[in-house]
Amino acid sequence: MRVVFDTNIYVAALIGRGKAHLLLQRALHGEFEVVTSYAGLAELTMVMRTAFHWSDEAMYDWYKRLGSHFSVIRPTMQVSACRDASDNMWLACALEGKAHYLVSRDKDLLTLQTFMGIQIVTVEDFWEILTI
Repeated sequence: MRVVFDTNIYVAALIGRGKAHLLLQRALHGEFEVVTSYAGLAELTMVMRTAFHWSDEAMYDWYKRLGSHFSVIRPTMQVSACRDASDNMWLACALEGKAHYLVSRDKDLLTLQTFMGIQIVTVEDFWEILTI
């Protein structure tokens, strides 16, 4: 199973919040494959530095860890399906990464429910999918 997490899922996971943190741990242990993009990792780095004051060293360590465990791609297609244009990069990542799920807390993405056969779900929904 291939999955894309958007930035808000990574943020919640990296600061140790609930099921997002548990999902990240399960992904790091290989229970499912996570696909991300260089643009997504760059966005995560910026958020963790500015909002949570992570040092460059701490963020680089996580950047390397995520990059070494997950499939990191550089999507080439342009997608314009989301009402928030900045979220289209996650749809492109999921599509080109052949993901089955896009996990998010972003209402602009969740409103879509599906995109080209990719299910867009919350952390809680994905947790349920894994435990079925």
